[in-house]
Amino acid sequence: MPQSASIRSAARNAAQVFVANGSNAVVGVVLQGPGVGSTVFGAGLTITSARNSVSGLALVDFKRPIFLDGGAASGNRIMGNWIGIGADGQPQPSGRSSTGILLNNGADHNVIGTAARRDRNVIYAAKAIDHYGRGTNANIEQNNQLCILPGGGAARCAVGIDHDFGPKHNLAGGSRPANRNVIGPTG
Repeated sequence: MPQSASIRSAARNAAQVFVANGSNAVVGVVLQGPGVGSTVFGAGLTITSARNSVSGLALVDFKRPIFLDGGAASGNRIMGNWIGIGADGQPQPSGRSSTGILLNNGADHNVIGTAARRDRNVIYAAKAIDHYGRGTNANIEQNNQLCILPGGGAARCAVGIDHDFGPKHNLAGGSRPANRNVIGPTG
């Protein structure tokens, strides 16, 4: 049975204490945010340091569920999470997050999912994954399920994977079928 934690304050890093309780694609912890329309900054997890692992979480009702920010946010692994989707497999009640995973202003060499099925992230957001700004380079996204619910139903996103204002050398997918991201309806 997943454990729940309610994040209702402006403390952006408060949810990080729960990361160790999750285990890969099995949702172990549900982080409940203030709602995507809240005036709070809205990041479920803000990562500004290197070599963190985030797995086994359902991040629900955050404007930006996972936010990797700055050049020190390097070598992180984001795997086996449900983002914008509750432990029941349904979209969050407050509507789409603006960005499921945002790699921002120099966040580099991060891994979002791998070919292993247990490492697949399932993401429902207006932009499922966004790379923004110069220096946001050499990130890898593989085997993620974007804009599709865990049971296979459509969860329309505006964009699956986006690169804005200067990111370079990022890899989305790969040559093997197990590396490919599955992107549902967009637009």
